[in-house]
Amino acid sequence: MVTARESVKLLALAAVSVQIRGHPPELVGILKVPTSVTIKSMAYDWRNRAAKIKKQLGMSYGTALHQLRKAILFRLAVAAKMDLCFRCGSRIESVQQFTVEHKRPWEDKSADLFWDQENVAFSHARCNRPHYLTGARTALPPGKSWCSHCKRFRSVKKFHKNSTRWNGLARQCKDCRKGDRHWRRIRDIRARG
Repeated sequence: MVTARESVKLLALAAVSVQIRGHPPELVGILKVPTSVTIKSMAYDWRNRAAKIKKQLGMSYGTALHQLRKAILFRLAVAAKMDLCFRCGSRIESVQQFTVEHKRPWEDKSADLFWDQENVAFSHARCNRPHYLTGARTALPPGKSWCSHCKRFRSVKKFHKNSTRWNGLARQCKDCRKGDRHWRRIRDIRARG
């Protein structure tokens, strides 16, 4: 004899199993769930399925789905002759170069700008930059760069190279970096005692 508590547990288990397998919820009462099925074994099956899909696709399901949607969107943009970059105006040649961006920034302004389809455009990956990076920069004196440590313009010869920065130079001048290393060494020696 099945107690009321066990029948509620079985019904809940059937609902979870039905949702995972994609059956409509109306079938919950009709389907019979074996008593040997537990939530732990269902979770194990889900992890196995995810690992199997990752092995088959070579990436997680979410990543694969994102790439598929992007490829479909790119194909539709080409068919509609909307494959011109919003920023530079040249043709976007491949799906790897294809990105979707907002024309006007929506962060800290209005959520409506995020959802507004007139505010969405296509661009090259290299042209699509976050809006907070596109602000006006202070005009630098020729042959000079700003040191973020000593807070003054210094000759570009006084900076190490850094290809990830907008100007190709390090944030701090060589003198400030040298001073930082010196004080860091002293601090470490004192800490060791």
